[in-house]
Amino acid sequence: MASKSFQRKLRALEFPIWNKFDIENREHIKSLVVYLEQTKIRELKVSQRANLKKVKDKKWVRYFGDYLDEIEDCPYQLKPKMDQNDWVEIIEWLVSQAIARTYSDGKDDFNRRTPIRRVERREYALTGCEAKECEEAMNGLCKFLNIPANSDKVITSQTLYHFIKTKFSLSSITNYEATLNDDE
Repeated sequence: MASKSFQRKLRALEFPIWNKFDIENREHIKSLVVYLEQTKIRELKVSQRANLKKVKDKKWVRYFGDYLDEIEDCPYQLKPKMDQNDWVEIIEWLVSQAIARTYSDGKDDFNRRTPIRRVERREYALTGCEAKECEEAMNGLCKFLNIPANSDKVITSQTLYHFIKTKFSLSSITNYEATLNDDE
């Protein structure tokens, strides 16, 4: 099986079987090479890709060698005895070429995009709560909910807010607000 980083690259290139790709399976390699050439690399003219598409042909390795010779600045050539590491290096290089050319094709669009920013933490500010009644009300609520009160009122209010938000359902909070309004 391919490594996680290799699978991520194949997924980014929208290879149909990115999650099932096995670098040791020659059929997978052949389909990847054809896919990359047809959709991402596009070094050859459409008419010149005919031999490369013949994945069932016994001469496909030779066609692949010719293809590597056609690619500009390709540092690899097929050897008479190719081991698994040789195939991995060649396929890694082809995938990196596909990624580079995909970026090159859409670099203006990619450079215009802004990264998704995380929502910044909300800062709590207790304004108008300097009165003793506010502190006593928070301490009473802490006692009622069995939460330890902090000497810092902001921390206590944050704790109460998160506790009430996570422990009580929205309907129970709404019902409680309704009873408070009825009492007034």
